[in-house]
Amino acid sequence: MTKIPTPTEIEAAAKSSGRSMRDVCTNAGVAVSTWTRWKRGTTSPRIDVVERIAAAALPTRAKRKEVA
Repeated sequence: MTKIPTPTEIEAAAKSSGRSMRDVCTNAGVAVSTWTRWKRGTTSPRIDVVERIAAAALPTRAKRKEVA
């Protein structure tokens, strides 16, 4: 089973690659408000949303998924 990245892990990955969360959300097709609600714990994201955000923040993760 694959570990689901936390908002903190996603933000750290985005920051280390020089991306803002606004850019990550835009690339993932997710509204920044959706990201903010998830980060604050107001809502829980669907797994497909987490996967899109993680792929946008962690490009190597997306590549590994395609190869696997």
